[in-house]
Amino acid sequence: MLRTLGFVIVLAVLAFGAVWFADSPGEVSLEWRGWRVDTSFAILFAVIAVFAVVVALVYRLWLFVRNAPGRVSGARRESRRRRGYLALTRGMVAVAAGDAGEANKQVRRADGLLSDPPITMLLSAQASQLSGDEAAAEKFFSAMLTRPETEFLGIRGLLTQALKGNRHKKARELAERASRLQPKSDWVASNLLDLQVRGSAWSEARATLDRSVRNKLVSADDANHRLAVLDYLLGLEALERGEAADALKVLKKSCDREPGFVPAAVRLAGLMVDRGRAARAVTLLERTWAHNPHPDVAAAYRTARGVDDPLELVKTAERLAKSNADHRESHLTVARAALEASLWGEARRH
Repeated sequence: MLRTLGFVIVLAVLAFGAVWFADSPGEVSLEWRGWRVDTSFAILFAVIAVFAVVVALVYRLWLFVRNAPGRVSGARRESRRRRGYLALTRGMVAVAAGDAGEANKQVRRADGLLSDPPITMLLSAQASQLSGDEAAAEKFFSAMLTRPETEFLGIRGLLTQALKGNRHKKARELAERASRLQPKSDWVASNLLDLQVRGSAWSEARATLDRSVRNKLVSADDANHRLAVLDYLLGLEALERGEAADALKVLKKSCDREPGFVPAAVRLAGLMVDRGRAARAVTLLERTWAHNPHPDVAAAYRTARGVDDPLELVKTAERLAKSNADHRESHLTVARAALEASLWGEARRH
């Protein structure tokens, strides 16, 4: 609609101009080097317009001839690029299908057609892995490390190789580098955490898990048990260094994070008893029993209460069992104490 309206407006302007020139013919005289030309203004205007059109056409023709080599060269480059990407796509399909021969064939084709090495490096590395040539794959992955746009892909490939070859120290170094590049990657965070735990790097593992929670790679509930375990291990590490006060703080954090975590509760209760805080140890163990009854908790509770008399031991066991009265382990704990006190009927009942 708009194009039709524009065409009508142009026609109207041209018609108006023609009528105006017809009504105002005018006279024009031109003298130059002995030549004299007398004509009307309308004819002179028409001659000038025709001359301008001819000049414009000649100029366009000159531009066309001048730019022809560039257009031909560009068309050839575009054709090579299309064929290169087609080969790249086919190579990826071959890798996915497990066809090593076809993958290598398409890699060579894409490499020859495309002048951008990073595009073909990853496919070359994957094709080499598919062929079983791990050395060649490592060479390609290492080459990718030198370019910012492919660095992470290179690290991922090398990390996968290191994990496959059980080279955990090298894998951990690569995972730490990958984490700096992509801190919000779930794959990187999980592998880094696993490698740090394998290397008993508890502090680093805890920091990695904290970052994962902050980056929402793992929910706080899912991370809770692992954080409790790491705090427990940090507490043991502090004890090995002779730092009992620090161990007490870290073990308390572990128990607060997961009240039913038996190893942390038992070790913390032992530290409390050693430091003259038996009453606190008793409270801690009763809370732990309420969440997770366990024979180790019963043994630690017996120590914290400082009871040796068999009959008093039965009362101690019954007091602990109240925290989780219907649990199987509560009945067994009272039964064991009753057996020690030769209370056969009570033992049989439980």
